[in-house]
This record gives sequence, C-alpha cells and structure tokens, in this order.
Amino acid sequence: MQSRTHVGIARTLLPDQSKRHLHVQTIIATNTRKKTILVVGTGVMGRSWTTLFLAKGHKVIVSDPAPGAREKLDKFIQSEWPRMQRVGIVENAGPQAYEFVEDVSQAESVLKGEIDWVQEVSFNIQRADQLQALRQR
Repeated sequence: MQSRTHVGIARTLLPDQSKRHLHVQTIIATNTRKKTILVVGTGVMGRSWTTLFLAKGHKVIVSDPAPGAREKLDKFIQSEWPRMQRVGIVENAGPQAYEFVEDVSQAESVLKGEIDWVQEVSFNIQRADQLQALRQR
C-alpha cells in the first residue's frame, strides 16, 4: 500500500498538473500518443513496467541507485522481449530505447517539462528527499 506522501511525491514531479490524471491504461493503449515516462525503481515491478512501456514505444527514463540495477534491467528486458513480441505487444519499439540514471536528480533536465508520467515503484526515505528537492527547484 502506498502512503499519501509516496503518491504525492510522484505526482509533484509532473510539471503540468493536468497530466497527473493520466491513467496507466491510457499510456499502454494501442495507438496513443507516445509519452515520456520516468520509472523510479528497477525491482521486479520497475523492470516489468519499463519493459511494457518500451514495448509500447514510449521514451523511458529509468532511475535506480542500487548496485547492478542497470545490468539486471538489461537482462530482464532481453529475456522478456521475445515473449512481448510473441503476444503482439511490441509496437515499433526496441528493447534498449531507454535512458538510465542511477540518481533521479541526474534526470533533472528531463524533469523540466518533458515527463508525462512518473511510475514510482519503490520507496525509500533517501529517494523521497531527492524527489522533494527536485520539486522545490
């Protein structure tokens, strides 16, 4: 269960508050305008969301400070991509079409008006402080 603080932090990263009402079904629907999505966290859920967003052709920025996070993400995407293709989910997309940053504050330039959706799938106090600091700039 997400706390109100957790949800609030993710929502405040969106520069245009009207965008916060996007629903994930809209984002993954076929033939929708491609979006720029920030995925915070690359655990099992973060890797899964990243793979799905990539398969749908969205621009994805992924952030996770954990050691080996990028390698685990790459391995997961490569192993799941053939399955995504078999079931017909992939739409003019490539499995490596994402930007990875270890620290969410490294994506600050991207956060200035270019993010349509934030999918935060992990939570820790240190990351919450970083997200709050970005929001206040």
